This record gives sequence, C-alpha cells and structure tokens, in this order.
Amino acid sequence: MAWADSSQVIGLNNDGVKALNSNNYQLAIQKFEAALKLDPNYKLARDNLAIAHNNYGLQLRNNPAEALKQFHQALYLNQTNVTTMQNVEGIIRMMGKDPKSFADRVALGDQARLAADFVGAIIEYSAALKLKDDPKIHVKLGDVYRVRDETDKAIAEYQAAARAGDSADIEVKLGQAYQAKKDIPNAIAAYTKAITFKSDDADVQDALVAGWEEALKENPLAPENHIGLGQAFQYRGDFGQAEQEYQQAIRFSPGKTNPLASKLLAGLAGAKVQANLSKHVNNGVDLQAKGQFDAAIAEYQQAIAADPRNKDVDDIYVNIGSAYQAKKDYTNALTWYQKALSVDPSNDQAKAGITAATNLQKDTIVTEKYASGGQKFKAGDYDGAIADFQAVLKVNPNDPDTLFSLGASYQAKKDFDDAIKCYQQALAANPKSQQFKDALDQAYIKKAEPIIAAAVKLHEAKNYDGAIAGYTQALQITPNNASLWYNIASAEYAKQEYNRAKDAYQKALGLDPKGQVADWYLIGAIDENYGRVPEALGYYQKYLKEAPTGTYAAAAKERFDILSKGGKPEKIKSETELANEKAADEQYQQAVKLQQSKQYDAALPLYQKALQIAPNNADYVFALGTLYQAMGKLSDAADWYQKAITLAPNNADLPKYLAEVKNLQAGQIFDQASAKQTSGDNAGAIELYKQGLAVSSKNARVWTNLGIAYQQTDQWGPARDAYQKAYEIDAKGEIGDLYLMAQLDENANQGAKALGEYQNYLRQAPTGQYASAAKDRVKVLTANPTNVVRLQTQGQIAQIKTANDAYDAGVKLQTGGDLDGAIAKYDAAIAANPNEAAFWYARGTAYQAKKDFTKAIPDYQKALSLSPNNKDMQAVYNAALAEQSGPVVNEAIQKQTAGDFAGAIELYKKAIATTPNDATLYTNIASAYQQAEDFANAKTSFQKALQLDPKGQADNNYFLGILDENSGQAPAAISDYTKYLQAQPKGQYAVIAQGRLSTLRANPSATQKIVTKAAAAAQAADAAKLGEAQAAYDAAVKAQTANNLDEALVQYKKALAISPNEATYWYGEGTAYQAKNDMDNAINDYKKAVSLNPRENTYKQTLTAAQAAVNAAKAAPLVDAAIKKQTAAKPDLPGAIADYEAALKLNDDAYTNMNLGTAYQAANNLPKALEKYRRAIALDPKGSADAMYYAGTVLEGMKQGPNALREYQNYVRTAPTGQFVNDAKARIKALGGK
Repeated sequence: MAWADSSQVIGLNNDGVKALNSNNYQLAIQKFEAALKLDPNYKLARDNLAIAHNNYGLQLRNNPAEALKQFHQALYLNQTNVTTMQNVEGIIRMMGKDPKSFADRVALGDQARLAADFVGAIIEYSAALKLKDDPKIHVKLGDVYRVRDETDKAIAEYQAAARAGDSADIEVKLGQAYQAKKDIPNAIAAYTKAITFKSDDADVQDALVAGWEEALKENPLAPENHIGLGQAFQYRGDFGQAEQEYQQAIRFSPGKTNPLASKLLAGLAGAKVQANLSKHVNNGVDLQAKGQFDAAIAEYQQAIAADPRNKDVDDIYVNIGSAYQAKKDYTNALTWYQKALSVDPSNDQAKAGITAATNLQKDTIVTEKYASGGQKFKAGDYDGAIADFQAVLKVNPNDPDTLFSLGASYQAKKDFDDAIKCYQQALAANPKSQQFKDALDQAYIKKAEPIIAAAVKLHEAKNYDGAIAGYTQALQITPNNASLWYNIASAEYAKQEYNRAKDAYQKALGLDPKGQVADWYLIGAIDENYGRVPEALGYYQKYLKEAPTGTYAAAAKERFDILSKGGKPEKIKSETELANEKAADEQYQQAVKLQQSKQYDAALPLYQKALQIAPNNADYVFALGTLYQAMGKLSDAADWYQKAITLAPNNADLPKYLAEVKNLQAGQIFDQASAKQTSGDNAGAIELYKQGLAVSSKNARVWTNLGIAYQQTDQWGPARDAYQKAYEIDAKGEIGDLYLMAQLDENANQGAKALGEYQNYLRQAPTGQYASAAKDRVKVLTANPTNVVRLQTQGQIAQIKTANDAYDAGVKLQTGGDLDGAIAKYDAAIAANPNEAAFWYARGTAYQAKKDFTKAIPDYQKALSLSPNNKDMQAVYNAALAEQSGPVVNEAIQKQTAGDFAGAIELYKKAIATTPNDATLYTNIASAYQQAEDFANAKTSFQKALQLDPKGQADNNYFLGILDENSGQAPAAISDYTKYLQAQPKGQYAVIAQGRLSTLRANPSATQKIVTKAAAAAQAADAAKLGEAQAAYDAAVKAQTANNLDEALVQYKKALAISPNEATYWYGEGTAYQAKNDMDNAINDYKKAVSLNPRENTYKQTLTAAQAAVNAAKAAPLVDAAIKKQTAAKPDLPGAIADYEAALKLNDDAYTNMNLGTAYQAANNLPKALEKYRRAIALDPKGSADAMYYAGTVLEGMKQGPNALREYQNYVRTAPTGQFVNDAKARIKALGGK
C-alpha cells in the first residue's frame, strides 16, 4: 500500500482538486476515491471527497432525490460539517418534508434502505434518533451496519435499542452480531436474555440453540457448552436432545461427574410436566383471549390434571374463575375464586375477582329485575312491576331511572300521590332530566283531571260559577296549566264578565304564549267591545303576527282593516247570537263530514238549514255548490258558485270552480259525442261537439275530434277549420293537426301550401307519429308541388273494405281447406281492388295448393308486377317453379345416383329450362358433369349457381378450387378456397380447404389432380406397395417391443427399401440402433429423419438427446477424476478444475458447472466460482438450487451483501426443505432481510 505522502496518492488528490475547481464533480469524486483506496487514512483526500459530494449535490438541486444522495455521502465523510447539514435540511424541505420531523426522517431512511443506499439510510436514521430516541430506529440502523459488515457499530445500535426499550427481537439481533464477530459468550448472553422476554418464541429458541452450537464448534469438549446447549434444547421443548447434551457434559467432565448436569438431568421429568402444564395454561389464555371460554376452561383443567400440586395452582384457579366470569356465570366464578383463596389466602387476583364477580352478580340482579319490571309493565302487571322495581331499589336505592319506572307503575294504577313521590325522588337524583320533569307535571295533571272533568261538565251545563270554582281548585294542583286559565276566561266571557275574562286570557298567555295565541284575538275583541280601539288594534295586530293563518286570522284582519279606517267598534255578540251562529256552523260542519263520506243526500238538508240561519255566508253558499257538483247536478252547482262570487267578489278561487263545472258540463256532452263518433254516427257527433264547445270553447282536443268527424263525412273545409282552431288553442299538444291540415290542402290541390305545412310539422315534431309520412310528402312536393294526393271518399273506402272483407273470407276458407270457395272470394276481392298485390298472391297460393301451376304462376307474376320488391312473394314464386319441375329433378337425381351421368345431365337441362334461376339445379348438373369427367362444363355450372345464390351455394367455391387445382391453376384455386373459408369458416369442407390452402401457398406447384378412373387404378397399385412397407414397419415395431432388436432392424430395412423417403421408418430404425447401444448408426438415422421431416420436434429432440448422451458418456470419466482430485485428503484443485473444464467442453451440464464452481471457490477464485454457479442455475434452476446458496456465500465473501441476500432468498424459495435452508435463513436475518 502507498503512503499518504507518496507521489501517486498526492497526484490523484491534486487531479481531484483540479476537477473540483472546474466543477467536474464526478471526475473529482473518482480521483479522491482512488486516492483513498491507496491510503484510506489520507484525511485531505477524505475532506476533499466530502466537498466534491456536497458541491455535486448543489449542482443537482433540480433533482432533489439525487442531490440528497450526494449530500448524504458528504455528511457521512464529514459528519460535523454544518454547511452540509444545512444543505441536507434544505433539500429535504424542497422535497416537501420537514427535516425536524422524526417521521419524515425515518421515512427518508426507509426509502434509502430499500434503494440499497445504505449511507443515506445511516444519515437519516441517525438524524431521526437525534430527534427521538426510538428503539425501532436503533434496530434499523443496526441492521444497515450489519449489511455493511460494520459489526461493532451494529452492536452499539442494538445495545442502544435495548437501553431504550429492550425485547426478545433486539437481543436476538445483538446475539447474531456478536456471533458474526465470533464473540460467542456475548452472543449466548444476548440469546439467553431474549429467552427471558419470549421463552416460547421459536425464533428466539432457535437463536439460542444456534449460539450454543457455535460455542460447541469452538470447544466441543467443554461440559458447560453441552449444558448450555441442553438448556437451549430444553427451552425449545426438545427434551430428548437436552438429555443427550447433559449426558455429554457428564462424559466430558473430570471423573465423569458434573453436579449441574446431573441436577438438570434429574429435573428433566419435572420440566416435562411443567412444560405440559405451561402449554395447557398458555393454550387456555390464548383461547380465552379469543372468547372461546369453554375450551379455555378445559385447557386450564388439563393443566391442573398435569400437576395438581403445582405451587401456582391457585393462579390457574383464578384463570378458571375469570373464564366463568367472562361467560357471566358468576356462581361458578365465585366458587373458583374461593378455591384459589383456600390455597393462597393472600392471592390478590382472587380477591379482586370475588369483588368484581359479586358486583357483576348484583348488576345482573339489577339488570334482570329492571328488565323484568319493564316487561311486566308492558303486559299490564303493574303490581308485579312495582315489586321488581322495589327489589332493584333495595340494591341501588337512588337509581333515578328505577324511581321513574316505579312512579310510572304507580301512575298506571292511578296512585298519583305515590307516583308523584317517586317522580320527585327521581328528579332529585337527576335534576336535569326533562323526561322526569314532564312526568311529574303529567302526574299532577292526571291528579287534577277528575276535578277538571267535573268543572267542564258544569261549564257545559252553563253553571259558570261552579265551573270557575272547579278550575280554580285544579289550578292549586297544576298552577302552570294555561288551559285552565283559558277555561276560566271562557266562563267569565260567557257570564259577560269581560274584564275578568281578559285577565284570565292574559294569565294563560303568560304561561303558554304559543299554545294560547288565539287569546290575543279574544282580548282584542274585549277591548273593541269597550271602545278601546287603539288597544284592540294592537292585540289584533299581535295575533296576526303570531298566527297569520290562524282560526281567527280572517276575522282579525277584517276588524283591523275596519278599525284602522275609522270604522265603528263592534260589540261582542250576545249568547243567543252566538248560539245561532254556532247552530249554523254545527249544521255546516256536519254537512261537510257527510259530504266527505259521500252521503250527499244527507248533507243537502244540513247545508240548507245552515243557509236558513246565515243566508249570506259565502262559505256555506260555496259549499252547497261543491255538493251539487259532487252529486253530478252541474247546473245547480254553477248557480250556487255564481251566488258565492256575488257574495265574495274578491275571492279569486271561486271563478276557477265555476269554470271547472262548466268544463265538466261540456265534458259530458263531449263524451256523448265521442261515443257517437266511435259508433259511426259522425253527424250526431258533430252536433254534440258543437253544443259542448258552446259551453267550453277552449278544449283543443275536442276541436281535433270535431275535425276528424267532419273529415269522416267528406266535409273537408269545416274539418280544416276545426283542425286550425285546435292548433291555435294548443299548438304543442295538437301538433299532428298541422299534418292533417296539409293533407286537406293537398286534397284541395294546394300543393305549395301543403308543402309549407308539412315542413312546419317536421320542424316542430321531427319524431312525431306522422314524421315518416310527412318526409315522403315533402320529398314529392318539393320535386313537383302539383303532384298532390287526393283523399279517399267514404265511397272509395267502402269499396276497399268490400275487397278486404272478401280477401279475409277467402283466407279463412283456404285455411279451412275450401280452396274453390277461397278462389271465389279472391276473385271478388280482385274485382273490387285489382291493384292489390296480396289478392293476386293469395289466389296463386290457392291454385298452387290445387297443383294448378298453370294458373298459380301467372297470379304470382301479377302480384310481383304490383309489388316487385316483395322477397316473400318472390321466394314462393320460385318454389312454385321448382315444384313444377320437381318430378324431372327427382328422375335426374336417380339417374346420377345410378351412374347414368349423361341421362342425368339431359334431365337437369330440362328442369333448368323450366326454372332458369334455380341455383341448386346448376349445382346438381355441375356435379354430374364432374362425375362424367367434363370438367369445363362442371366449372361453368358451379359458377352459374354461385352467381344466382352466392350464400346458399357457397360450397361451390370449394368445388371450383378442386377443378382449378386439377387444371394446374394454383392462384385461382387459392382464391376459390379463400372465398369458401370466408363464407363457411366452419363448413363441412373447411378443414380440407384450409389444408389445401396452406399447401398451395407454401408450394404453388403442389396442385392435386382429380383422380380419374385410369389414375385410380394406378394409385391402387402404389397403395399395395405402401401397404407392404407399412406391414414391414409394423412387424419391426412389434419385434422391437419384444426386445428382438436384430429382427426389428431387418424389418425396418425392408420398409425403407420400399419407401426410402419415409422419415418415420428412419426414426424407428434409429431407436432400434440406440437400444443396441450402436449410437453412431442411431445418430445417422435420426439425422436422416430430421432431414426428411424438419418440422417434427420429436426427431430433433431425440437426436439432441442422443448426441448429449454420447458427450456425457465421454465426459463422465473426466468428471469422476475431477471429483476424486477435489475430495482427496490433499485436494488437487488445479487438476480438478482442469478435468471439470475438459468435461464441460464435451458436455455443458448444470451438475459439472456447479462442481467446478465449488472447486474455484475452494481455490478462492470467487469470480470464476460465481460464474459457474450462475451457469448451473441457468441450465437447471430447480436441480441446481444448491448453487444459489453457494453463490450467496461467494457474494458475501466478495462483500456484495445485497446480492448475497437475494441469492439466499432465491434458495429458500426454490428449496424450502433443502440441506442448507437453516443456514440460508440465518444469513438472510443477518443481512437484514425477511
């Protein structure tokens, strides 16, 4: 190593300074790092490197994450540099985080750690710890130091974590760090401490075992190491292993005696019992925590059974008691708590359990009795409820809810005095309860109710003094009852003691301003009665403000308006006057109820009686009008509505009712008109529509109906006027009338006017019911405004109806089988309307049903001339033609089937002459031509069939492909097959067509000839030879299966002599040679099979395997020699490596690569070892899982911790039960992984 003052180190530092001054920070960093590699203690280069990282971070400020990495490096190199600290904090703020936030600094540390930026993680975790001493962060920082192999720093952090908040996990990590330093005593001390935190934790137990095993490796004869390992096994519950280690300790002790080991050995049986007991207790605790109390109790009882005399049995009794308590079984809980105290009278948990269970038991009694009392109260068992509530109060005498419920029970029994006492006690216990206050008030009211009821009876009997005395007595019980003061006021009012009444009204208002709002009006009336106008106006105004829609609102407003304008004050009406008004109102109210229940006849005399008393009451007059309207007496209703309008001319609603009843009058007339119109009496309908419109002229729909009635009687002008009127009243609702007017204008020969109306209709109703027809008319009239359409008169419509009726009758007769009768009716229909295609068509079907094609076909032709686009008619016409030629076609098919192709062709020609557009006939004749080997005519006929019916005869494309192949026209055949597959992708010839298409595209010259009779004979001869070859091949396979390889080879060669280009035969012969271990001939045969059929992967794979087997056989001696050299007592590693390398040149397999890797690793050539391990993994990932573990150990040796961690994790995932899995897991933990 060079020294700090050497020219090389100084030169590198100077070069770095030059790069630093020229702002080339990356080059500067490289130079300073190179200097420090030569001399790690060169402080100047270290300080300069810190400056370079800092300045580079400033240059990267637009990329805060990268800048922070540079500042981290700078601060790590110089941890006291204030400027760098400020830069770190500044860039953290730029990232939207708070450098003074513990959580933010931890998060940044986590991000750096995940990105393998361990320097950044160290800086951030350290900064976080300055803000808060957190054991978890000490552990994270320690883990980072472990990954960087800075074990002493890792130990310091784990110790700091333990000081801040020790745990089993921390002590395990501390122990692993000590163990990595080979400081086994401290490692074991840490593991032992971890056991005290979590003795049942499997990881902690494993760590303690691993620590003692490491101690044994260093000194396998030390008895204390065996004792320590035995205790570790004992913690893990492995008593057999523990026993063996204690015995080993005794064997290795002087004189083969060891008191401690003997003591531990003797105590194993008790330890087993204690372990079993602890297991059941722990299981019980876990089950109890999950709420599985019965299962927990069973576990506790098994623990007791395991050791009934255990010194801690009282604690188990307490656990059982707590489980019963959790089940709310307080009796059993108390039994077990008492049992615990009988064992240990000082057991505080048992005492606390007894107190809690006793209180809970009392609470249960309270809860159950309270609930029972509530249920009895609901069921009406008030005495039972009282008993239950009193039982609750014995336990909890001041419970307000129970006192309240007891009071309610007394009140239900009408024992108001006891109820009041209970409510008072409940309120004393809970003074803020509004419910209790309301209940107490209600009890007072209930107590006063009989007195009030008696007073009301006296009031009703006009014994006002007696009533007032009763109300006053009730007030002594319920002094805040505003209604009682109102009743007193009413009695005084009836006595005409108005000033006393006023005082009582005011007291009622004082107690209940909202509920007694009407009193403002009554006080106003009293003041008006005495001429106190200003006061009266004030009270009326107050009433209207508080109750603008109240009972007296109209009267108050009326009196306020009159008095405000200087009107005369009104005296209070006498009792007689009031009685008359009341009587009238009673008649009126009763009549209203009867009317509401639709008892109209009973309501009528009551309304009339009310009007006899108050003839000018507009409300009564209006109500009588509504009654007449409900009775359907619309004329009477209209008269009374008119009288109501006269009495109350300012009521805006009354004219609406009058208009409604008039509409109803008109509606009855309109309904009659509609009925006549529906029955065909348009003249009668017109007269009724006119009468109705005279009553109600604004009904747009009626005007439309009138227009239709006029139009149905051929009165075009009045019809248009009616449509016009309807449209003017409701343009939106009667938009269709625009179209109807346009029709009438067309009929009047006013095409231009009609065009405008059609266009206007389409603008307003583009999707209306007449839109399609309107568009058609616009198109026609736009082209020629004079091309108008006349409407049919009723006579013309009648004639069409006659034709349609005859047609319908003909259809019915034809359906019933009366063809002649049907034809007669069709004749009549045609005579009435000869331009209807359906009539001609129907008659044609009847003639066809009679097999009279000479008459049916002309009728079909006539129907098609009238409706040329009717596909259904065309299809039936074609079918008729086909049926007519059916016998000829059947005879042709018979001849073709019998092989008389010439005779079949002549008959097909005759059928085609009758039905020249029948595509099927052309297909049939084409097949006959092809069978007769007349390929030219066959092709022409197939093409004609396709021309007539491309979809129905799509198979002909396939047949044309065969014909074009036969004539050597590959492009045409390709086109034919393509068209067929496009039309019939799943057709019956699809597979064959696809095969031919693939063949011709690959080799257009590979067209197939149609097998003629001569060619068929030649093929039969070839087939015989091929049969001989196949028979020889089958015999060879059979002989080979029977392991008669020589006979198999004879038969293979016989097959190949006949068919030398059959790849299957060469492959079979190769397998026979390979079975005889004649690998050279086998490989030659496999190569021949591959050359003949290069697409068959099996041939290629077998050839490759055979070659590999040959190479492996050649390499095997080299591998064996290498293994012997490597595993010799004095290993010859160079010789082993040379043999492995030579073997790999012959056979590059995973096993040999992995072995070579172990040899290179043993020779400390770690890069080459890693290369071979990775080659083995690439060749066979599963079979070479051990190579992953070896690669991890190599990478650790190369100081590549993160890469090593990945290899260990890959190994554990690939081989979870592999031989190195425990070691791999230990290394993963050590490297900070999971």
